[in-house]
Amino acid sequence: MTTRTALMRAAADAIEATGYDAASVASIIDRADVTKGALYHHFPSKAALARALVDDQFAPVLTRPTVDGEPLLHIAEVTLNAVQALVGEPEFRAAFGLVVDRPRPEVGDITWPLSEWRRVLAELFASAGEQGDLVADADPAVEAALVVTFVVGQFSISRSIGNYDDILPTLLQFWITTINRVAVAEKRGQSVVAWQQLVNDVDLTKRSQNSAEPMG
Repeated sequence: MTTRTALMRAAADAIEATGYDAASVASIIDRADVTKGALYHHFPSKAALARALVDDQFAPVLTRPTVDGEPLLHIAEVTLNAVQALVGEPEFRAAFGLVVDRPRPEVGDITWPLSEWRRVLAELFASAGEQGDLVADADPAVEAALVVTFVVGQFSISRSIGNYDDILPTLLQFWITTINRVAVAEKRGQSVVAWQQLVNDVDLTKRSQNSAEPMG
């Protein structure tokens, strides 16, 4: 594990344990088992480390969908991947928490992942509409905003109660409801079945265990 990786992991653990404001530089370097000089060699401040954590955890491109040619399922799979990361990856969970928390002037604007998600998901909804998969009154921008709002809200609830057990079942039902609402009648049944299969293939327990292994 590189020093930078150790610092990022330690920062995520500290932020998740105590919140950003209470996560001191001393606690981060203790968790990373490095010197203060090593931290400042990579990051000029705790705020810079927080920004780097967000930048590292939110990829600029989407992963390839499991089912090609189905933009609506692709959107659902994006949220499924996010939920897996929230449950099993401390760095992503901490970064997501920083993004949705109150603004901090010293950290700067780190809300860009939310606006980027809305933009990309709106494009996927538009693609679904263009190929005739959506009902006529489905607005891509509105639907994208609803999806992002749901993910942020469900994460916030799960974090506040300290339990993520319900996040996957809730996501499953959210998308069954959404598909039945926005997909054209002839696509609803097959899309729901395909979505349920994607969820059934997920093992959050295994993902969580794997995330605890040392990172290379």
